Amino acid sequence: MKHYPTNAHTSNPLLPRPRLVRRIQQAFDATHYRGTVVVLAAPGYGKSVLLGEYAASHPGATIIALRPHQLELTQFQAQMARVATSAPILVDDIHLLDQASEITAWLLEELTSAARPWILAGRYAPPALCTHHAVALTLNSTDLVFTPTESRHLLTRPLPSHLDVQLPTADWQRWHKQTGGWPLAVSVLLRRDATTLSILPQGSAHLP
Repeated sequence: MKHYPTNAHTSNPLLPRPRLVRRIQQAFDATHYRGTVVVLAAPGYGKSVLLGEYAASHPGATIIALRPHQLELTQFQAQMARVATSAPILVDDIHLLDQASEITAWLLEELTSAARPWILAGRYAPPALCTHHAVALTLNSTDLVFTPTESRHLLTRPLPSHLDVQLPTADWQRWHKQTGGWPLAVSVLLRRDATTLSILPQGSAHLP
């Protein structure tokens, strides 16, 4: 389990996602911070990057990254004790809580008290966390994929000078369609060359 204060874990995303950060903040504003934002998607959709981006723009926010072999309640409580009383807490990889019933029960009490903003991110959420308290906003893979505008911005900008291959830019729409806007696929494409697309399945429906 890792604890990242804002200053220690600021994000440096491939592409800033201000529209998603705004949606999260709007959800908190609408509920006066009495709900939880949940971010659920398969690997490669930028969940952790989004947490970092939100934390970077909100002083005092802390990311707690769960780890499979560090799921003791006392450890989690110790992490929490180091966070300011009303500061946002962002918990990453909440799917691991399936293996940690004590943390889940304790966290549920904290969420119910609604004393601070919470963002929970993972591949899926243990049912108890999403059915027994108010969820202000749920973001999923449909929300996290790059929009055509975002893909165009990435795929038509000059690549860093240390990359030998410069991709032709005229086909960005084809690349966006073939990757389905899946952030991991687009980032792989940027770091390699157009032949990468030959190994990518058609459309986002087949992406992990």
